[in-house]
Amino acid sequence: MTVLHLDMDSFFATVEQQARPHLRGRPVGISLAPSPGGTIVAASREAKRQGVGTGTKVAEARRLIPDIVLLKPQPEKYRAVHRRFRTVMADYPGTLKPRSIDEAALWLDDKRQDRRSPLELGEEIKQRIRTEVGEWLSCSIGIGQNWLLAKTASNLRKPDGLVEITPANVRAVLGELRLHDLCGIARRMEARFNLAGYRTPLDVYEADPWELKRRLGVTGYYWHRRLHGLDIDTKQWSTKSIGHSSVIPRSTTSLAALKPLVHKLCERAARRLRAGHWEATTVGIGGQRANYRGWWWQSRRTAPFTRTETLFNHAWSLLSHAQPDSPLRVVAVRMSGLRSTDPRQPSLFDIERRRHDLTDAVDVVNDRWGEQTLQPAAMLGLKGMANDSIAFGQDMTTRQEWPD
Repeated sequence: MTVLHLDMDSFFATVEQQARPHLRGRPVGISLAPSPGGTIVAASREAKRQGVGTGTKVAEARRLIPDIVLLKPQPEKYRAVHRRFRTVMADYPGTLKPRSIDEAALWLDDKRQDRRSPLELGEEIKQRIRTEVGEWLSCSIGIGQNWLLAKTASNLRKPDGLVEITPANVRAVLGELRLHDLCGIARRMEARFNLAGYRTPLDVYEADPWELKRRLGVTGYYWHRRLHGLDIDTKQWSTKSIGHSSVIPRSTTSLAALKPLVHKLCERAARRLRAGHWEATTVGIGGQRANYRGWWWQSRRTAPFTRTETLFNHAWSLLSHAQPDSPLRVVAVRMSGLRSTDPRQPSLFDIERRRHDLTDAVDVVNDRWGEQTLQPAAMLGLKGMANDSIAFGQDMTTRQEWPD
């Protein structure tokens, strides 16, 4: 089995440069809040070369690059480009799996009639992305015996790289890396490996797998198998929660100020719930306290639901009865306990059927003509807040990080 992993370079910023030729060659940063306290969520290659990258504060970015161009993200534009580079990859025989908005992996069919090498296919895909998706776009492609090695290879020679990890060179590659260079090993897990006596990926590769299991449990054993090219990460995880969040321009505890924003968050989240053919059984609402002093959070179990108004009623009830103990700078709504919707049961009450029909009709209009073409009056005046967003490294429509 051979896996080809494609990672678009500086994706959000480069897509903006592709769409706006006058920005090409200039340092560009993407930020949800381009105020001094905001954060750069993506940077162009030119900005990265001058020290500005993901996580840089806007004030620091302006200090390093006074003429940096700051833009707000436009998620639908990035989704459109994602669909186009997936279309290119889908022309090759194998199993294609999107990994995030800017990444996709192709498990090449071992019985494919095209006998070109994976490196030759990778070079062709890179060229086709430039000619068929955008001449200013580039990608880094990694090739390996499994997804972990292919992903690792894609990070070795950015930007515009093409690297293959094979049984012949795997020891040399792993010997140049740190454990936290591997996708899935963060600093805390690296510390666990270090305490057990494993300092580098090569140490894990060359270790006895049963000794790894004895010292680190099944986690150590699985990492040994991954580094030896075995494809053990094939399980498809189900969606656990759906939600939406928004930064508040001015931190507040005012219910009057929060109510229209909560309504818009519920509208966006419930639209995604229905689009995925789910119903939810748990509602949560909360927010990040000002000055990043942790999260305030409330949740409750509910009867299964799909409608926006049901979500809003539960969320607003939680917020009203357990008001935040300090001003919030971010507000979030979440639904969990998801399950697939069954064909709608006929209701004994005609009003309930009519409410569902109205919700369906509004969804059809907004699908056809764009988000918030039809919206509740309570959401008027919220332009620019609770906008659509995409997180790197996550599923493009549903997964988010939430407090416990």
